[in-house]
Amino acid sequence: MNFELKGIHYEISEKTKVQFEKKIARLQAAEDNVSELSVSIERQNDLYILKANMIFRWGNPCFIQAEDHELFNAIDRLQEKIKTKLVREKEKIQDK
Repeated sequence: MNFELKGIHYEISEKTKVQFEKKIARLQAAEDNVSELSVSIERQNDLYILKANMIFRWGNPCFIQAEDHELFNAIDRLQEKIKTKLVREKEKIQDK
């Protein structure tokens, strides 16, 4: 899986990179089913907006967004949303 992390109006620190890598490592299904995952962190005033673009191995693109006033809470929310989307997509594929 190709993983890209970029910041918009936000300088990505090493601590943020490590936190993302830990969260993504917990998603074992992501390694098997996702070919690309691109995450952008945007800061608007005191709000962090995280946007993730995933492309599944079977070609379906997916967009997920999470926002919070605390960066690490937003990372947790995004990770949960990605996990939910992975489960749904995997169920769709198994049904076919």
